[in-house]
Amino acid sequence: DLLGIEIDEVVRAVHGTKAVVGG
Repeated sequence: DLLGIEIDEVVRAVHGTKAVVGG
């Protein structure tokens, strides 16, 4: 969902990798 996408962007920015977050 949109929130998951937003979180994913933050996770990638922090960890430098793709992460599946949301639901």
